[in-house]
Amino acid sequence: MTLPSVSVVTVCYNEIESISRCVDSVLEQTYESIQYLVVDGDSKDGTADVLRAYEDKIDCLIIEKDEGIYSAMNKALSNCRSDVVYFLNADDYFYSENTVENAMREFQLHPDVGILSGRVKFFNAPLQNGKLYERDDFSYKDKLALYRNPIPQQCIFSRRSLFERYGNFDERYSMCADYEWLIRMLNSNVVIRYVDDYFCHFDYTGISYTQNARRKREKNRIILANSTLKELTLYGSRGFAGLLGKLFHVR
Repeated sequence: MTLPSVSVVTVCYNEIESISRCVDSVLEQTYESIQYLVVDGDSKDGTADVLRAYEDKIDCLIIEKDEGIYSAMNKALSNCRSDVVYFLNADDYFYSENTVENAMREFQLHPDVGILSGRVKFFNAPLQNGKLYERDDFSYKDKLALYRNPIPQQCIFSRRSLFERYGNFDERYSMCADYEWLIRMLNSNVVIRYVDDYFCHFDYTGISYTQNARRKREKNRIILANSTLKELTLYGSRGFAGLLGKLFHVR
């Protein structure tokens, strides 16, 4: 069976400090069947000039004003032509030069899989109890597990057909539309396969970290809109049990 093609998408705005590292990590991939798309929201800090210098190596470069990150992502999706899609933020970069090749072999071996889920390696992580924050478990068994322990979008490769069948990102959400999309896939019983591999180096200090309270409010709105009463009850009871465990050091 032929290995699938993949579209790697980077959307950015004013990312002069990190954009070259991100782009280079895509261009250094050993996998040949990559369509690389970059959507820049008309940056004013020189990012657009850096991207123009790469123009002959980027398959689709769009530099124009947009309505936000998910507007840019949806714009990129309309130009994707590959079997699989992966979103790589401008301040992140692939974990190794073999990352895409390894992921595509998983899709080849498991043709029923709609989403391949893996891990990210945090950098610029905060201190917790005097130690750098680290996370070991990126897997989730059901929707409730995802409610309790969200994963970065950079943890997943998705078949492009899922966007065609179930729709793109809901632009009513400005911070968590990718989270809502993943819950939509779980509600649709899309097959998700988890592999214990790192996909990228992930900058912890992105917008989700700097605007954490706003992100949590939007996340809760999404959970309410996509859950049954039974699921909400279980979610609440698990959260309460977890709080009690922390208070009384119950393991």
